[in-house]
Amino acid sequence: QSMPAPRDFQATPKYGLNYKDETVSIPVQHHIQRGRLNIAEAFVLPAKSDFSGITFQWLNFREYWEIKPEPLMVFASNGDLREGPRFPNGFYYILADDNWETDTPQITAKYRCSNLNNYTVYEFNGVESSLEFLNDKGERARLGFTRYRGISLAGVQYLPGVKQDGLPVARGRPKIIIDRELVDRELREATFTLDYNGGRFHTASLASVCTAEKEESANYEITLADFVPEGDLGNWQVLGVEIGCGRSEPLFKEEFCLVTAFSVTLDDGLLKVTVPKRSVLKGETVRQSAKTYWLSCQGKKTGTFEVFFNKIGWKEFAAKVPRGKWQLVAKSNVILPSPLTVLQWESQDLGDVTLVFETLDPLVKKVVVSDDSDHLVMQLNVPRGNLEIPLENFADLYEELETKSKIELYLEGPLGRSGPECVAEVFAGIDVEDVSLFIAEQEDEYVLEVAFKTNYPKLNRLCFRGSTDNGEVLFQRPLRINPDYFYFKKDEFEALVLQAQIYYTKEITSIFGAVQEEVICYEGNIHLPNVQAVYKRMQKEGLLLTGFTYQDRHYNLPAPYRIENIAVSSRNFAGEELLNGTLSHKDKVAKVYFYVEYKDEKPIISVLWDEEDDALQYDTREGSLFWEVRAGGHIIGPIENLEFQFSESDLK
Repeated sequence: QSMPAPRDFQATPKYGLNYKDETVSIPVQHHIQRGRLNIAEAFVLPAKSDFSGITFQWLNFREYWEIKPEPLMVFASNGDLREGPRFPNGFYYILADDNWETDTPQITAKYRCSNLNNYTVYEFNGVESSLEFLNDKGERARLGFTRYRGISLAGVQYLPGVKQDGLPVARGRPKIIIDRELVDRELREATFTLDYNGGRFHTASLASVCTAEKEESANYEITLADFVPEGDLGNWQVLGVEIGCGRSEPLFKEEFCLVTAFSVTLDDGLLKVTVPKRSVLKGETVRQSAKTYWLSCQGKKTGTFEVFFNKIGWKEFAAKVPRGKWQLVAKSNVILPSPLTVLQWESQDLGDVTLVFETLDPLVKKVVVSDDSDHLVMQLNVPRGNLEIPLENFADLYEELETKSKIELYLEGPLGRSGPECVAEVFAGIDVEDVSLFIAEQEDEYVLEVAFKTNYPKLNRLCFRGSTDNGEVLFQRPLRINPDYFYFKKDEFEALVLQAQIYYTKEITSIFGAVQEEVICYEGNIHLPNVQAVYKRMQKEGLLLTGFTYQDRHYNLPAPYRIENIAVSSRNFAGEELLNGTLSHKDKVAKVYFYVEYKDEKPIISVLWDEEDDALQYDTREGSLFWEVRAGGHIIGPIENLEFQFSESDLK
């Protein structure tokens, strides 16, 4: 293994064999030369049968290779493992895990595997036949057995997971490679068929189309482009090749879409598609640069789009997005909410958390788990589709955390890396801002609304407390919603001004043990209105109107307007009584109706009108209040939020 090495770093790379209950270190030889770390090859024999994989660690880089049996494995009669899916005729042992089954009647024997739990052995004698397995997800695996194995498609590179109208998409110069001896001895009567863009294009004997680069070559080659007129070759083609001998099942069959100047990759969680000149793309485009388009594929199984090809028309493509599902599990096997939210002094709790991952798509080849600053990067291969990733390596990463950090998960496949999913958020602390306290007075109780903004998603970590000036706590509890509401009886309080605090507790650990410490996020005052007391004093003393504010300008009345004989009207609502009284000024007397409310912690008359429901107006030239109709630029109204005082003093 070789990789770039930072200058002046001498950290030792570490390999470990993973067993069920322990990891055993593997000694390796290494040296740094010309800015690269070079690690020598080492051979190690696992000591126990519960061996599960190999771990590599160096600086902030961690990688894991899970080593487990494949779900389907084919062994020849001599015990050798064979690669498929096409095999020569003969007797085979097929090992299949419990998710894969077959009901083929040609199976000669079936029994449990003694060395591998959850595996079954099938004995099968394959002679010009096939064997199909089906798993619990509805996926199929077909194993073929024939003496005609020396036929293959070469010269193309498939775009993994990309389909065009259901056909695999490839680039390159396709050709068929056929074993020369197979053609000369057994396939002289075979037929070669080529379909082009949906129609039968060429049919001939196989021997007539086979050529060899050299006389002594072991293979024949059939270059498919040789059969298509050069003028017909474009940026989009559909090719279908079939070789048969009059049998019901062809010896070889391939169909695919061939494209040029076309590519599909994943780029920072977006599908990146480059199309040929004179082509355009339709889809959920996020941005575009020349002939390259970036498309949104977040939360999708497949990204779909259409491409217009010159002289061809619109063609629809689908690209699979690497997908997986995961959950966070505590040591007690309790499933935790995700993403996990952790405060800095709780980061050691990550040592008890495991990320359990299951791939939902075979395109996922590697899982990357890292913090968002790449201080720790874990790369884990996914050979079987399932992983358990302890987060304990992140537990010591946040001792000096000053801002929020994330642990993120990426999925990597042949097309590139998918966008990050947040596994956990670690907060240096809880911030609270824009706190608003609104108090409403009811007949016998107060209702307090507490609204705020916070960076921390778990509101119940924050507590709200109300207390007197001398520190006596009157009520406190965790916040549950935003805004939150508190209800308390009037007769429980004597003071009209309370101290308000929003706080949380953190645990400080030292050599003397762990102690709880409060962190205050907000402090302010709650001014309790006492409208009932205002009503009583109004009824006893009457009041004098002294001024008002209109369109952000304050006006003082040159002479007071007195309101006497104040009473609560029968038309009122609980906590918002309608008052009436007699307004007198000089020689004018009128019956008026009005509401009282608190504004900026002082009682005011919010609105006032006469018996004919006319709103109050003000003549700035004369400095007088009136109700009758007048016109002119010096007339303003309707007048609201009137200030007043009692005959003795302001109500405090």
